[in-house]
Amino acid sequence: MLAALAAAAPAQAGAPATLAVTGVDRSHPGVVRIAVQYDGCRRASFRLMPTCAGPSEWVVAAAVTVTRARRQALVELRDDLGWLTDRRLPCQARGLAVQMLDGTRVVASAEVPIDMPAPRALTAAPPPQPEPLVPGLAVVGHKLRSPQTKMSEACRKRASRGR
Repeated sequence: MLAALAAAAPAQAGAPATLAVTGVDRSHPGVVRIAVQYDGCRRASFRLMPTCAGPSEWVVAAAVTVTRARRQALVELRDDLGWLTDRRLPCQARGLAVQMLDGTRVVASAEVPIDMPAPRALTAAPPPQPEPLVPGLAVVGHKLRSPQTKMSEACRKRASRGR
């Protein structure tokens, strides 16, 4: 039995790595869970990448839980994918892909069957509406004088009478 396991180990080491998306779950509000099955890599790590028209090195923030005994991984991310399709970004995502890494080298990749939101239209916000004029108390065309000015005028009048 041990000889059979020992003979199978070198054969698996030379086999190409495989990765398959086995499920996409959106049953929990605000969360997307992507289940993957993998083979051919002992110390696998995973990342989620947007698939773009051109080459890119964008990585989508996600939490990854790996069950090495079953060779399964669960990738969890927030269900707010609209920012990935923003026209102002160099990478306008058309989809998502899970990549399996051996160290820093990508050894396998699988597309995620998920609908991406449509890109948002680039429209400027309308200018704010002018505030309606509210009638209020106002004095128009009447100059108010301070008490000091009134006193100085009274002094001038007395002085002019006294001459």
